[in-house]
Amino acid sequence: MAKRAATTSSEDRMAIIEYSQKGFTASQIADELHLSIPTVHKWRQRYRRDGWDGLVSRTGRPSDGALSSFSAEVRRGICQLRKSHPGWGPITLRCELAKFVSPGSKLPSRARIAEFLKQEQLVPIREPRSELPVSPTSELDHCHQE
Repeated sequence: MAKRAATTSSEDRMAIIEYSQKGFTASQIADELHLSIPTVHKWRQRYRRDGWDGLVSRTGRPSDGALSSFSAEVRRGICQLRKSHPGWGPITLRCELAKFVSPGSKLPSRARIAEFLKQEQLVPIREPRSELPVSPTSELDHCHQE
């Protein structure tokens, strides 16, 4: 029975290649490691094409940044708008950006814009909160406490 997992571990991928090099068939490897046959085929093919580097998982967002999947036009537009209007937040920036990009262009979400602003250091550094000064108790205050 094949295990139901979103991803295979790096140990599983390495074991697939080791069993392949020993002459095991895809179905034998799948049975031995409790994986599906298509999974075994996928990792063997990636190994043949890219070597050991091909066994690295490609899941998740690209590590190039928050808006790496968007055009340079969108990234530049966000930076220019933020620099000219430092008080605008991600929601306003997204609305204004829609006016400048070509029609039909996909716009990033509010959260992606916020992450991009942090990445580009376009978020103001705020002073940490300080304790409010405590005024000394006067005699009048003491009268009210009785």
